[in-house]
Amino acid sequence: MQYLLLLAFLFGHGVLWVGVYNRLHAFPLAKRVLRIVDKLPIAVLLSIWLWIPVRAVRDPGTISAWLSETLRCTGWSGYAVICWLAALAGIFGWVRRCLTPQPAALRENRTTAIDVARKLGHKPVGSRLVSCLDWVPGHDMFRLHASEKTLVLSRLPAALDGLSIVHLSDLHLTGRISRPFFELAVAHANRWEADLAVVTGDIIDNPACLDWLPDTLGQLRARHGVYFILGNHDWRLRRVAVIRQAVRDCGLVDVGGRWERLSLDGQNILLAGNEWPWFGPRPNVPARAAEEFRVLLSHSPDQLVWARRREFDLMLAGHNHGGQICFPVIGPIVSPSLFGVKYASGLFDEPPTLLHVSRGVSGEEPIRYRCPGELTLLKLRSPVKNLG
Repeated sequence: MQYLLLLAFLFGHGVLWVGVYNRLHAFPLAKRVLRIVDKLPIAVLLSIWLWIPVRAVRDPGTISAWLSETLRCTGWSGYAVICWLAALAGIFGWVRRCLTPQPAALRENRTTAIDVARKLGHKPVGSRLVSCLDWVPGHDMFRLHASEKTLVLSRLPAALDGLSIVHLSDLHLTGRISRPFFELAVAHANRWEADLAVVTGDIIDNPACLDWLPDTLGQLRARHGVYFILGNHDWRLRRVAVIRQAVRDCGLVDVGGRWERLSLDGQNILLAGNEWPWFGPRPNVPARAAEEFRVLLSHSPDQLVWARRREFDLMLAGHNHGGQICFPVIGPIVSPSLFGVKYASGLFDEPPTLLHVSRGVSGEEPIRYRCPGELTLLKLRSPVKNLG
């Protein structure tokens, strides 16, 4: 029983400090502060995880004594209770995610795996780090999933039935993965010939990659326009005006902190961009008009509560990268969100809003395992078409 409690303590300790790490990254912390903040939860996490096994190997009897002391000592017993509760919360959250079905709005999901290196005829390596990581078996750095998802939205007007939206997010142009990777991703998205295309932030990590934009995002096409917002990595560069203008110069429409009304086949769509908490203010959207379909671009899914209160029908986000590393059975662990891994990636029905969170195209750190990058085509259907 004592060793069961010990294992629960260690597991809960991990859940607790990974949760702290995730939630700290949901706030607009400067990069120099973030470097320090990054290390604190990891240091606390590893210190306990390493100290207890070392004690157990050196003197197994000390573990029983330590547990007995922990249960008697006010300070340690309080922390132990917190960790045991965190362990229960972690297990409950995992079970809930496993048992939660796909939203009823999802009627079809076809995914094509793209081996970018094979398509290009070479590996898009842009740095020594990526070259080294390429030796890790099973990595997904050079793989993309092109997903076509058919969604039935209850408030989609019949006139908009069949509306298609390409959703890209989190390109993270760093130079570590070379430009042909992103050129191929955009070229594949263009094959869908969508009505709208949107990019939900974290475009640039390295100012040297600004001149990549015309050949990457600048080539993205859609019948009724390409729209974008920025994210926390764009904010960290402190060259926001330069980045915005560079993307605008490529023909994309900036909806960060604002909204526009689009008219498609005589039907209004309100399209807004929410870059909070890194940029403000949030868009001052008007009250919902009759028969108006509302779409929100938000870098972080944490703005879901705000979106629901303003009656957005569809919210498109990124930021969490699907965790980047997904362990077998367990799934993602790291997700920089106030909700932890709840909205790491995928579709979530939170009436009146349907949320789609992209895994992103790439990442600042070129590490992906069981979590390839993602391009998505959303095909919207109206319930009046009586889809079965």
